[in-house]
Amino acid sequence: MTSVACNFLFCHLSRVLQNSGNFLVLTLLAAGILLPAQAQVKLVGAARKLDENRYRLTRELPATAGAAWAENTIDLNDPFEINFDVFLGCGNNNADGVAFVLQQKGTKTVGQIGSGIGYKGISPSLVIEFDNYLNEFESFFPSTETHVAIVKNGDNDHLSGNTLAGPVVMSPQKAGSSRQCKYHKVKVSWEPASQTIDVYVDEVFTLSWTGDMVNTVFNGKPDVYWGFTAATSKTRINAQGVLLRFKPLNLNLSASSPNCAGGNKEGAITTKVNGGIGKYNYKWSNGATTKNLNNLPAGTYTLTLTDNWGNKATETVSVSAPAELQITDIIKIGVNELYNFKCSATGGTPPYSFRKGYAILNGEPAQQVSALDFKKYDNNAKLVYEQDGTATLDAYINNATIQNPVAIVGFITASDANGCTTTQFMPFDLRKYPLPLPPEPVASIAALKIDSDNLQEQPRLQPDEPALPNLAASSDTTQIPHTTNNLDNVKLVYTERNVPATLNNRTVKTGKRMVINSETVNLSVWDDEYDDGDTISIYYNGEWLLREYRLKTKPYHITIKVDRNADNYLILYAHNEGERPPNTAALTIDDGKSSRRVALSSGLNYCDALNFKFKKE
Repeated sequence: MTSVACNFLFCHLSRVLQNSGNFLVLTLLAAGILLPAQAQVKLVGAARKLDENRYRLTRELPATAGAAWAENTIDLNDPFEINFDVFLGCGNNNADGVAFVLQQKGTKTVGQIGSGIGYKGISPSLVIEFDNYLNEFESFFPSTETHVAIVKNGDNDHLSGNTLAGPVVMSPQKAGSSRQCKYHKVKVSWEPASQTIDVYVDEVFTLSWTGDMVNTVFNGKPDVYWGFTAATSKTRINAQGVLLRFKPLNLNLSASSPNCAGGNKEGAITTKVNGGIGKYNYKWSNGATTKNLNNLPAGTYTLTLTDNWGNKATETVSVSAPAELQITDIIKIGVNELYNFKCSATGGTPPYSFRKGYAILNGEPAQQVSALDFKKYDNNAKLVYEQDGTATLDAYINNATIQNPVAIVGFITASDANGCTTTQFMPFDLRKYPLPLPPEPVASIAALKIDSDNLQEQPRLQPDEPALPNLAASSDTTQIPHTTNNLDNVKLVYTERNVPATLNNRTVKTGKRMVINSETVNLSVWDDEYDDGDTISIYYNGEWLLREYRLKTKPYHITIKVDRNADNYLILYAHNEGERPPNTAALTIDDGKSSRRVALSSGLNYCDALNFKFKKE
């Protein structure tokens, strides 16, 4: 053997030659170091593994062939680049060469010996051959130097139509050296966008082929096995091999968080990979096998990436959860009105928007629900929002019966800039219908507020029904109002338009009005719904009709006079708010022609009022 300067592969091959005689050796290395032990390589024919990542492709016997295949396939829809150094032996008796092969026969195949270089007969295939012997059928080629060609379907006859590019001299600038124990750097790259495969030798462009490889060579199937083959002839034997070089496998993960907290699966992880060899295999800690992950909840995820030759890289990334959107600072802004609440919000992504509404239950859930456990039943509730109007809400309330009761509770839904939402129920605003009936002779309340001059009239009592007793007639069966002197100094302040403004520094609400037909009106007053300890006084046209009277479920009756030419205001003054705020009194007003019902509600800083007006003739 000719003596040459010692480099890694040549010295390695020299030691093998000294120990084992002449045979073809394929040694695979990654970035200057031996490939990892887990490299997934299938050896065929005369190939044997001598030690870690060192493979003998042909024995020291003539007429042998061997192959080393990656067990994982390459997808030709993806680009690839494979770099290796090819060593074609020493002296003038070396043969027959090394080939880089893409094929679909699997990992147990090997082609013909001699000029077949271990690939002849493997079809379908695409082969880049490095042929270091000029055969008789290649006499047309003008040089005996090692030549390079791209062929398909295992056909080594360069005069056939299966030679796609070449043959060309491998290193014309180094003529005479391609057989003299030299390394030659080779780069093979495939770009599916341009459908071009390029071959560079010693960093010089050597040849290329452009064509639809998937369809014209591999019959529309993009997954191919790849590897190297080599062969010896009957008379020519020499050690040949390759040093496989590639960039280290590099993995980068970037995560985006879900838009909303609370387990929403809107997170994503994007993967960027370079280096390594061939097709990548992805194995995530959550069991996924795709390159990128979508629809993820917050959490920690680990990717183990394996390339086509068994190299691995691992990286972990966290998908963080955004701050949970929460409703805060709930404030009750009214007494008995609908939608009497407001709030603020934190968390999520500002700005926030809010929608008020009522959740409606009917039937058995309405009987069972309480203010503190309404959320247990919210899947059965119908939601009505403030902007939807009151028609639906009124229909449920008006149709409520003892057999089919209705419960409503206020709620607020907060939304943030990402469309995340949260809903909170208002336990202080739970209402149940129908309302409890007061004792005879007064019927139950049909309405809780009056907002127009046209109140619905109730049927007049029939002649054979007992009339409402006046104060004197009922004194033996009705509680006599308790009187004290602490109201004597209470002052009623009027506005410039002569409308009551404040009573004892409490704001007077004057929006309710009732049109009557007589100067004499009989009033009945009792506790709305049930006796919860409400204590009231009633102020009417400058006088106290009742002083510190504790409401009962049994009506108390009063007869009043109405001035035709004045505004007559009856004001409910609350001394407490009972067990269920606010202080609410039910009244029946009978003017001799019709009987109507209304409820007045007062708190400790405001008074509800009712204005009596004569019907215009």
